[in-house]
Amino acid sequence: MIATRLIEAGVRRAVVSPGARNSTLLQSVADSGMELTPVADERVAAFVGLGMAVESAGPVALLCTSGTALLNYAPALAEALYRRVPLIAVSADRPAVWIDRADSQTLRQPGALDAVVKRSFALPAASGADAMRHSALLLGEAITTATKWPPGPVHINVPIDFEADTDTPFHAWPVEIVGPDMTISTARARELGRSIASPVKVLVAVGGAIPSPRINKALAKLAQLPNVAVVTEPCANVHARLTIPSAEATLAAARPDMIDHLRPDVVITIGGALVSARLKRMLRSTPGLRHWAVGGSICGSFPDTFGALSCVVDMDAEAFMPLLASAMQPHRSPSTFGDDWRVAFHRGEALLRSAVDRAPWCSLKAVSAMLAMVPRRWNLQVSNGMSIRIAGLASAIAGPWHRCDCNRGVSGIDGSTSTAIGASISYCAAPTLLITGDMSALYDLGSLASGIVPPRFRMAVIDNGGGGIFRFSAATRALPCRSRLLEMEGMQVPLKAMAEGCGFDYYEVASMEELRQVWPRFTSEETGRPALMRIITDASTDAGYFNDYYHNSSQR
Repeated sequence: MIATRLIEAGVRRAVVSPGARNSTLLQSVADSGMELTPVADERVAAFVGLGMAVESAGPVALLCTSGTALLNYAPALAEALYRRVPLIAVSADRPAVWIDRADSQTLRQPGALDAVVKRSFALPAASGADAMRHSALLLGEAITTATKWPPGPVHINVPIDFEADTDTPFHAWPVEIVGPDMTISTARARELGRSIASPVKVLVAVGGAIPSPRINKALAKLAQLPNVAVVTEPCANVHARLTIPSAEATLAAARPDMIDHLRPDVVITIGGALVSARLKRMLRSTPGLRHWAVGGSICGSFPDTFGALSCVVDMDAEAFMPLLASAMQPHRSPSTFGDDWRVAFHRGEALLRSAVDRAPWCSLKAVSAMLAMVPRRWNLQVSNGMSIRIAGLASAIAGPWHRCDCNRGVSGIDGSTSTAIGASISYCAAPTLLITGDMSALYDLGSLASGIVPPRFRMAVIDNGGGGIFRFSAATRALPCRSRLLEMEGMQVPLKAMAEGCGFDYYEVASMEELRQVWPRFTSEETGRPALMRIITDASTDAGYFNDYYHNSSQR
């Protein structure tokens, strides 16, 4: 409908940027015959659209995915507002029920650009005839607003519901608030501990968090309990015995008959949003699950990530988890739940190690090898997209590291390099390594020329010719527009020229042998310069091997 209304209103050009959430919109505008200009970086895309609209004296559409992508339109839209240029910014969005629930690429998009547009429009999420009619009216009004005197930019937000969004069951638990004054009595902690004692099966899932000796100690105590399993992700920065460092590798290799043994009665989440899609999918499909969210609300909303929220602990995890761990120690009734998870993890670890050893040269093999070779004192930064997903999988066979971080608040790929450079400036004890993809690197190339990059900064770029994640995702891999509009086929990232022009040592590898040869020079600090390594892989091989691994691991 959106493409049709734009065409009917005389909009002939659109500048489009790739993403999973907006993939169906991209396909519709591609089918419409509209003249499309694909640009990966939304900030650049919006200014390109501005130039087109100024010179053509006609409206130009902008089309982006959900999350921070939309916010990158703001500078160009502000310019368009004060120059009276008709830009029509169309952003895909998650359904409203998923906002502020600690899921990826979600933020409050409706009205986010109010200060720099003439008017914002939010299309309804419903799909019935009345909703379609209302959407058509809003689209017509939005285009008219952009083009009528004085012309100017507008924002149209479009919630798009994927099948995975609507399949999630919701449990109507009454939500209890614990520690509303940020404190809790010993008696209350003991009561909470008793309520989840064996035979209750408890899964503690740790997302992104800063390193904490107190949390490490508490999680080690909890992991010793027979009815408790503790799963972490690379950015959890947990270094504790008996914890499971990769839920993704564990669940990818679990046979169907094993999955039911891994389903908890209660999941306790601490830290930021979880990366593992398999863990979230399993928890969302677990009947009768109860979810305790430790750390309070997100932007004033309860983080009901799994549709099962029953308890919000309004306290810092560093204060609450030691109390809970102590309160649960007297309760050690027999249970196999913790052992079930550890057995499944060791199976997953062995199968992943075997799969990586057998794999041809691909991104999984390259990243796994690097993660295994990163010195213990180094800090690790990982960009979003396939980089953090591979790290989450490979953490089963590599690590731990001194510290690992990723921009998982909203999960955008923009700014990963700048964030890593800032982290490197602050961490002086050892180098900081950024593992990123070519599209993430493209967004943030200017940061390399900032003049502030520390000599100890290291950057490894997986270059497979564009957005490889779109070949892996079931939602996008079959779309006809995938190569041109999602993967940005033909995209050139001038890594060598940028590195050499900005005073970096530059390396390039395209095989396991080359990686092993180059690694000592890449990690050496003898030259006193930052270093960039381009890791060349094939997109088809990357996606094919990932799909093969996930399809076959649970069958072995």
